[in-house]
Amino acid sequence: MWEFSYLMSVYFQFINSSAVYTVTAGVQATGLVLKSDMDALFAFTVLSNIFAFLVVLFSSFCRTRFLVFPCMLIGLVWYLITMSIQTHVMSLASIATSTHWQYPIGWAALVLKFITLACVSLWDKNESEDKYASTGYCGRVPVFPISRAAIYMAGILQILGARGFVLQAFIVDTTTTEWTAYHALTIVGAVFTFLGALCVVVKPQKALTILVAMLCFGMAIGQGVTGQGLHDNNAATTLSAAVQNLTWDWVTGYSWSAMVFYFIGFVCSIARSD
Repeated sequence: MWEFSYLMSVYFQFINSSAVYTVTAGVQATGLVLKSDMDALFAFTVLSNIFAFLVVLFSSFCRTRFLVFPCMLIGLVWYLITMSIQTHVMSLASIATSTHWQYPIGWAALVLKFITLACVSLWDKNESEDKYASTGYCGRVPVFPISRAAIYMAGILQILGARGFVLQAFIVDTTTTEWTAYHALTIVGAVFTFLGALCVVVKPQKALTILVAMLCFGMAIGQGVTGQGLHDNNAATTLSAAVQNLTWDWVTGYSWSAMVFYFIGFVCSIARSD
């Protein structure tokens, strides 16, 4: 469960970072938040997210497991700074920290990161999964760890495509078919992402991994299609025009990227020989 706990901290982190950046970027045009503040928030958000990606990636492969602890430690420092900057920026923008639930979930992610780092000795370094063959029908290609890493990465990208579920607060017309479908699919997709990650961590059997990847792949397609519709119609929000356009670009880009990674996970799972 150590691995799943850390993975949840990563998912919470990406919900927080994508949502809070969208919220604060939306008020930058008012002059309450300086460009330097937003640049600092963006830089440290990217740094902490990169190291979260690296931890998940390195933990999936035998030869890179020794890099997990240092990346966790560095990522924790970057994320602590990120949360501090978030608090500062939201204070400047006069946004109460209780306005959006995505802000406190960021602190929950930080607590989980502290706990998992302190209890890293409980991590079996994926040795429980070493009983499964790393390679399969693709020769020496390590399809098993690639399938797991791809599914984890896809879940992160899908959450980024949902923009931390914060767009509900900014969309002008929440009754349109496109928005209703997109909003519903992001929620259902997140549930599948969490359950799928749990299955792949706890019991990564070939058939179960294929099923998880296939179901999540379908959710990612749905999110991508509905998000593309909102993008193409430039659905109205209360955000500034520049932030609105960038937000819909993020929605489509991340959602379609999630679909690609789920497909990679699906194909590599089929290629396993166990």
